[in-house]
Amino acid sequence: MTAPRTEALLSALRPRGLRERAHLALSGGWSAAQVLERLPAGDRAGVGAADVQAALDRLVQAGTVARTRAKLRVEIAGKGARDVLVDVYRA
Repeated sequence: MTAPRTEALLSALRPRGLRERAHLALSGGWSAAQVLERLPAGDRAGVGAADVQAALDRLVQAGTVARTRAKLRVEIAGKGARDVLVDVYRA
């Protein structure tokens, strides 16, 4: 596994339209899995969610990206709904 490029991560964190701006206003940012999905196809090859998480953590320590926690309600089949805390990132 390889770490994604910093420029690709920063472009994946930027909203691409009005709908995504509204999403960011409501949710506070993108999760690491969402950032991985938003990476360009060339940068996504050979990159795992843990690699994206580590790269985003380095950007948070450098002060380039902000991290907050968001509470999500997840439906689990046969177990009902659970509230989970997720780190979300914003450029």
